[in-house]
Amino acid sequence: MKKIFLLLLLALCATPHCFAAETTSSLDSLGELVAKSENIVLYDNNAGNFGWDEGRIGRDGTEPAFATVRTNGAQELKLVAYSEAIVEEENFVCYASKDNETFVPVKYYRAFNEPKIGYSVYELVIKDLSDYQYVKMEWKKAEKFSFLPQIGEIHFSDTADTYQADGLLFFEDFMNDSLMYGGKSWNLRIETTPAASTLGDAGRILRVYDLTTSVKYKIKNPLRLWLQYSIMDGFGEVKVYASSWDGDYKEVPSQKTAPVHAQNNWSVVYLTAEDFPDGTEFIKLVIPAHGHAEWPPMLSKMEVYY
Repeated sequence: MKKIFLLLLLALCATPHCFAAETTSSLDSLGELVAKSENIVLYDNNAGNFGWDEGRIGRDGTEPAFATVRTNGAQELKLVAYSEAIVEEENFVCYASKDNETFVPVKYYRAFNEPKIGYSVYELVIKDLSDYQYVKMEWKKAEKFSFLPQIGEIHFSDTADTYQADGLLFFEDFMNDSLMYGGKSWNLRIETTPAASTLGDAGRILRVYDLTTSVKYKIKNPLRLWLQYSIMDGFGEVKVYASSWDGDYKEVPSQKTAPVHAQNNWSVVYLTAEDFPDGTEFIKLVIPAHGHAEWPPMLSKMEVYY
């Protein structure tokens, strides 16, 4: 019976699924690091504010710091980070290397969780590591003492697309102008009464006059933009532009669904844009004039992963 079970086990492991593996480094010891700067220390205090993680690496002080781990053949990895501020390239960057000597910058994607108690949790996903053997985490110089972010775990996967690659979510329901960079244009107004023509959205912005009008947002390194808007009699268009400094905007390619009828002569369109230029920090939604009624399109909802 044992021999039959062993043969069955070997047969199952001959399938590709047995080669897919995920390992976790708990970072309960500095010995799990290949290299580190002197100001990298192990934290185990105040575990309740860190998801009850009693082993975390972080920086002691304000000076730059680094810690390097071996990928062990992983194609992608996920860092579990705790922080009181957004983890972004200004304060935390990652690099990859084949030989632990020459490093190149690598992008990380961020998933974000707001805990009921303690610091915010970020899952930083690094992809396309099949050509590299090492990953280095680097803390940038801080203006004041900073022991955050702290890294609690590192997950390694030897297959691609194991970890979800999303950024933080910027959500705009067009209820007010608080998220708009510089406020809304004089030619835009906000309505908050639900309307069937816009699928009952809670808020929307529309024009006062049929003039080319725009609204801007400060969103760094966007990954994907999704926009819902309504058109009337087939009229109403939205174009997406991007810039690194709130000037010299370039149009970003976008894909739009066929209009979906909502009510009377109103239809809903869904727009998606993903090919943002490197270094993008500003997004502008442009509503061109079209020679029809002034109010279409009406902007209803926008989501941006960044």
